[in-house]
Amino acid sequence: MKRRIFILSALVALGACGQSPRCATDDAQGLVQALKPREQFRSMLTMAVERTQTAGMVAARDDSKSREKLAHAVTDAVERHEAEWERNLIASWQTLSAAELKQVCAALKERDQNAFMRFAQRVGPAVKTQNDP
Repeated sequence: MKRRIFILSALVALGACGQSPRCATDDAQGLVQALKPREQFRSMLTMAVERTQTAGMVAARDDSKSREKLAHAVTDAVERHEAEWERNLIASWQTLSAAELKQVCAALKERDQNAFMRFAQRVGPAVKTQNDP
């Protein structure tokens, strides 16, 4: 489940960019920067929160203050954990070789989702392992 959320949030980050994202450098850190880890983490947390029973109950009540509180809780979680999330993403993408990282950066630049997904699916288990504890 977490791996699917990671892959989906990576695609959301990829699709949300107005222009093709570019790796600052052809390494894991440059790639992660291009994937906008803060926005990716916020998206992933929001998706996870919205799938909970609590969020469903809040939506049923249509209590705007409760929705604000949930949004605020996501923002607080992002603030507290974004640095760790970014470090874990970098460590996970570093499991690929330098040549593979160049291919991922090329796929981002060309918006080649199929090529990107091949690598994201390989990195997904490492992301899950890094973030489980």
